[in-house]
Parts: sequence; C-alpha cells; structure tokens
Amino acid sequence: MRVQIMKEKDVYNDIITYKNSAKTAKGTSNGYVLLGFHYNNIDNDSCFYFFEKAKEIQKSERNEKGVLSVNMSLSNVYQFRGENEKALNLLLENIKMKFLEEDSLTKAKVSYNLGALFFVEENYEKAEEYYLDAFTLFESIGDKSRAGRALNKVASIQRYLE
Repeated sequence: MRVQIMKEKDVYNDIITYKNSAKTAKGTSNGYVLLGFHYNNIDNDSCFYFFEKAKEIQKSERNEKGVLSVNMSLSNVYQFRGENEKALNLLLENIKMKFLEEDSLTKAKVSYNLGALFFVEENYEKAEEYYLDAFTLFESIGDKSRAGRALNKVASIQRYLE
C-alpha cells in the first residue's frame, strides 16, 4: 500500500510540475486532463474534478477546440466505465461546435467516435450515419487510412443489418 501511495505522489508531482512549467492555460488544462486520466481508476471524485478544472480553463480562454478536446477525453473515460449515455451527451455537445464548420479533421474524429458509441449501443442506423459522415470528411481531406477504417465500419454494420 505504501508503494502505491508513493507512486501516486510521484505521478501527481510530475503532472503538477508539468502543469506549472507549461505557463499557459493550455498547458495547465493538459495537466488537469492527465490528472483526470490518472485518477480514473483510483478516485472518481478526483477524476471528474480534474476534467472539470481543465474544461473551466478552456472555457475561460474561449477555446472551443480545447473544450472539445477535454470532452473527447472525458467521453473516453465514460465509455471505458460503460456510462455510454454520458459519453454520448459530451460527443453530441461537441458536434454542435461552430469551429467544426472549418475543421473537417476534428469533425470527422467526433463523427467517428459517435459512430462507435452508437454501434456499442446497437443503434446501427445512427452508427452507420456517423461513420458515413466520418468517411466523407476523412476522404475530403485526403486521409485515406481513416477513411478506409470508417468505410470498413459501415460495411460491418451493413452485415449486421442483413
């Protein structure tokens, strides 16, 4: 137990050192996200506290892309825990962000994650819709690898629906 506590302190100190050395809002927010991931399996209250701190910083900086990034990270935590509705709400919040109109890569990633989440929830029609959106966006920016993965997911869904 003492070894575990020492490791916890070391990780916490490393992240705080990183956060303090960053000297930017983005660096501080990233430090909090790292702490959130660290505490994911240890202490739920701390985990969510650090993600909320990261999100507050991004909002105070009016950094929509930063808020999206924190939401994506937190949605991964929720998915890992099987709390898919909470993950879905964060991703749906993301897809409505204005800056995505000019950022096809990020919009494609959000769409892909929504497709994955709807697939897990066995809502195959919605999953297919978001995977197709991701495919179109990845293809439009020349990201053939990700476009191929998205199209592969669509083919898998079509097999499920047969």
